[in-house]
Amino acid sequence: NLSNGQSFSSTNNTVIFNEPNGSYGYGIASSNKNYAPSSYSGTFTVNNANVSVAVTFNRVYVISVNENGLPSTITYYFNVTNAKYSAHVAGNFTFTLPNGTYNFTVVSTNKDYAPSPSSGSFKVNGTNVNVAITFKLITYKVTFIENGLPSGTKWYTNLSNGELASSNESLISFNIPNGTYNYTIFNTNNNYKPISLNGIFTVNGKNLTINLTFTKITNTTSSTTTGSSTTGGGFFNLPNSSISISDITIIFIVIVIVLLLLA
Repeated sequence: NLSNGQSFSSTNNTVIFNEPNGSYGYGIASSNKNYAPSSYSGTFTVNNANVSVAVTFNRVYVISVNENGLPSTITYYFNVTNAKYSAHVAGNFTFTLPNGTYNFTVVSTNKDYAPSPSSGSFKVNGTNVNVAITFKLITYKVTFIENGLPSGTKWYTNLSNGELASSNESLISFNIPNGTYNYTIFNTNNNYKPISLNGIFTVNGKNLTINLTFTKITNTTSSTTTGSSTTGGGFFNLPNSSISISDITIIFIVIVIVLLLLA
C-alpha cells in the first residue's frame, strides 16, 4: 500500500508498478499470517530512475500473553522493547514475532495492582510461546493498638469491608488496599469501654497505625441523707428516714392541737 492510496499485490517475489518522480511511503502485509515482513513500513524516492525496494518476510510464531489477577475493567500495557511492539489491553491477547530473543515490560493502568513479573524476556525458537503475567492487589498494613484494657482481655475490630479480627494482645493488624474505611471497636469485659466506639481512616499508599483507648466504667449509686430536725430546742429527733418538710409541718400542727386540748 502506497501513501497516495494505491495498492499492489503479487503471488511471486516481485511487485512492479510505475510512479512519477516524488517521495512515497509504503506499508507491507502478507495474506499468510505465518509470515511477516521484517519491516512493516518505509519510504522510497523516485528521481528520474527506476527504484528497487527489498522486502524480507520471516516465519512468525504466536506469542500468547496470559493475564491473571486484574479485574476485567482494568487494562495494562505490554511492551516488547526490542521489537517496537506495544499493546494496551485487558485480559489475554496474542501477537506474532519471528525467531529471536525479546525483552518486555508490563505496566498496570491501576496503581493498586502490581504485575509479576514487571519485566523479563522470552525466546522464540521455531515454536509458539506463552508468557504468564500475574497481577497482585497491593495492600498496606493497618495496625490498631489498644491501651487501657486489663491484660488478656479479648477485643475486636470490625471494618466496613467485612473484615473482622480479635486479639487478647494489644495489637490487631489488617492488610488492606488503598481506600477509606469505617471501623467499630468492642470487647468482652463489660467493665471497660472504648473512648470511641467507631471511627474512620484512609489508606493512601503507606502503612497506618491507629491508637485506641479503653476506660474503666465507674458505677455511681444514690443514697438518702440521714438528717434530724428539732423544734423548740430539740423537742424531737427524726430517725433515719425520707420524711419531707410537708410531713414535718403536719406533725407539728397535730402536736400543737393536742397541747391546746390538754390545756
